[in-house]
Amino acid sequence: MEDAGAQGRGARDPRAGEEGVPTALHGGRDRRVQCFTLAQQVGPHGVTANVVVPGFVAGTEFFGEPVDEKEIARRQAQTLVGEVGEPDDIAAAVAFLASPEARYITGEFLNSNGGAMLGR
Repeated sequence: MEDAGAQGRGARDPRAGEEGVPTALHGGRDRRVQCFTLAQQVGPHGVTANVVVPGFVAGTEFFGEPVDEKEIARRQAQTLVGEVGEPDDIAAAVAFLASPEARYITGEFLNSNGGAMLGR
């Protein structure tokens, strides 16, 4: 793997999937360990490793089948900000973690969910 200094913050890890997109982390409770382990491995090369955990995003099928207006309202009520996510919200979180401003953040999970918690 090349140092990030050679390619910038988007240095491609050879363990990544096609086009440099990392493969998914698997294993429920092991995800944090996997993320931290990856951060330990790539950190010496100037690369950070983080995970964005999206909440409900309207207009997508990320959580399964499309939902009706009643379900959207229910999910909106579960958030602290009174909103459901939009694709740009998740993209902004990813862009931030890939930016120079996030150079000292690694091995972390960033929840982008409007403060939603199950059962609220």
